Amino acid sequence: MSHDSSFRADIADFHRQAETLFTALSAGDSDAQWRVKWEHPRFSGKTIDSVQAATLDLDDARLVVARQQSFETWRDLTAFVDAVVEPGPVATFETAVEAVVSGDLATLQPILSPMLWTSIVTGKRADKHDILGFVEPSPNGKGVRPVSSTSRKCKAIWNILSQSGLRSVVINWFASQPAEPIAGTILTNRLTHVLAGRDGKYPPLDAAAVHPPELLELAKSFQVRAEEITLSRELNPTSARNQFAGTIDEIATVGAFTRVSVDVGGVSLVAALTTRSVQELALTPGVRVYASFKAMAVHLC
Repeated sequence: MSHDSSFRADIADFHRQAETLFTALSAGDSDAQWRVKWEHPRFSGKTIDSVQAATLDLDDARLVVARQQSFETWRDLTAFVDAVVEPGPVATFETAVEAVVSGDLATLQPILSPMLWTSIVTGKRADKHDILGFVEPSPNGKGVRPVSSTSRKCKAIWNILSQSGLRSVVINWFASQPAEPIAGTILTNRLTHVLAGRDGKYPPLDAAAVHPPELLELAKSFQVRAEEITLSRELNPTSARNQFAGTIDEIATVGAFTRVSVDVGGVSLVAALTTRSVQELALTPGVRVYASFKAMAVHLC
């Protein structure tokens, strides 16, 4: 159960929460609308405009309250409330959980970057924010696609700040594509974390990678394409004037091509290599490498 409310709360407390939420929705309250957007399954992957245009009732508010307590339905929540008041395994388990979460949080497991970075900006574990890896099933059911911001099931810090009238600048954050319409600027991880197709070609950068969309051409000018970055295990003489030592932090393979992300003093450089090259160089996370690219690779407008 979520610990936004005590597990000892009775069903009347949750009824009051639902009634308060419904009243706020009826008044057009922005915070209430965003709660519905993030928690109601009907609006998963949709924009806040779809919530504002919808006709919502008290049952919708009850469902949002239930899901914020980590239950699929209002019926599940009421069943839990009935069970927890009786001595037994449910009450024992919840008492133990409450004791554990009052202490220090252990390191999140598994250590997978999209999952962890999303936990950082949402304050939620993966079972709540639902970003579980680098890829996810495509909406058409055919294959996979890079994990998307529309799959995140709770607010990130930039959403919270935007609702409060504050501006944010978000650059190259995992699972930030497509860019969300916030107060401020987003340059998504689509600018750097993109794999070539099986034909070796890269999809064009589109307006979904930036917010506001009029920044698209400027964003393109900042790119060093992944296929223009070379990696080596040793620093060798080369005509490339830009050479950086770093450590591999992520590797993702799609068929014959592999994306290798290198941490260079906190900045991520992404190289696109053939999978065979990665194998021959024995590139794995944690390996020290040198990333190089020529000055002409910086595509200034």
